[in-house]
Amino acid sequence: MSGSDQGKGSDVLDAQDRARFEQLVLPHLDAAFNLARWLLKSRADCEDVAQEAMLRAYRFFRGFHGGDARAWLLQIVRNTCYTWLEKNRPVELMTEFDEEVHPQPSVSPEALAIAGANRERLARALETLPPRFREVLVLRELEGCSYKEIASITAIPIGTVMSALARARQRLHGALTKASPQAVLHGYLDGELDAAGAAEFESHLESCRECTTALGAEESLRSSLQRSGLYENAPVALRKKIRAGLDAATASPAALRIPAWRWLAVAAAILLVGSISWFAWWRPARDSASTAPFTAAEIIDAHVRSLQPGHLTDVASTDNHTVKPWFDGKLAFVPPVKNFADEGFQLVGGRLDVLGGQNVAALVYSRRKHIINVFVLPTKEPDTPIHPPGLRQGYQWRHWRRQGMEYCAISDVSDSDLYELAQLLYQ
Repeated sequence: MSGSDQGKGSDVLDAQDRARFEQLVLPHLDAAFNLARWLLKSRADCEDVAQEAMLRAYRFFRGFHGGDARAWLLQIVRNTCYTWLEKNRPVELMTEFDEEVHPQPSVSPEALAIAGANRERLARALETLPPRFREVLVLRELEGCSYKEIASITAIPIGTVMSALARARQRLHGALTKASPQAVLHGYLDGELDAAGAAEFESHLESCRECTTALGAEESLRSSLQRSGLYENAPVALRKKIRAGLDAATASPAALRIPAWRWLAVAAAILLVGSISWFAWWRPARDSASTAPFTAAEIIDAHVRSLQPGHLTDVASTDNHTVKPWFDGKLAFVPPVKNFADEGFQLVGGRLDVLGGQNVAALVYSRRKHIINVFVLPTKEPDTPIHPPGLRQGYQWRHWRRQGMEYCAISDVSDSDLYELAQLLYQ
């Protein structure tokens, strides 16, 4: 276990710790399960290990002092997986790949696309890789982690991350079609080169047919990985087990020994906050089938949480053709994504979030240096107009339903700006 998942906290945390854990860490359960699934290959084993890792993260949560909660959790998941592999499958960890011993012939992008189109074939090919190659591919292609994040999770230098990705992709090519790319392509492919390096490589591409062909093959492989549906979401049963484990590891009221008069004060405060939340939330239009499936407090918390460093986007791009496919396989739906830069609302990117206990898509826009979050989730309720604004703690929000999707836009911009974006999205 590395130092980042060690802590001096008690095994039993209080309700406040539990609430913070559920806000910051629990939304990344799917990412934890997905990494465990591809490191261990066995679904049954990965459920046990993912549960153990989540409970371990909870026990050591007081040792988490801010930063990227997803990277912190995935490091714990990775370490737990490797501990399990060392105990149960030590031979796998001894299997490394040497490209000099196992040279790979080249392949056309067309052949690679055909091979990668078969999900089962791609999954089997991925499972043939050694664990250390599987993890960098999963973190990069399925989780969308940057080189810096991968380096933090795996505790290897950034330069080694690039090399490992090159070798992992080379091995995956080989498992699919006996393919071999040029290692120098990978920093360019992943957008990790600086401006001078990218310009130099683009200049090289103009005169190098071999690298152009290899780059096309890499882009085909990336498209196959991201569109194949390989992303594994955590099962409902596992979520229930983890919540039961959190309950067992959370201090009971008796253990906290809070005087009865304080509980009465807490109850009164809850009633007050609930009343405020009720009146602060919008009143649905008479033709609305039901109220929104989340509260004002949940939306404000999610918005404020996203403004913390490193939490705004999981995929950062102004191109809707990059952001929209990123959600494919990570959610049970793909949200509509549009960029309204010409209208003054620049698309910044997207991320996964949780509202009302549901996984939702969050689209991020900027308006004169202000951030706007647009939460999107599927609904079976009928369309509604854009509801009147809600206002609380300096934040405005607008809510509506349109074509099977539920939307809520929130920001500290003026309501006129927020309503303008809502109208653009409503069209």
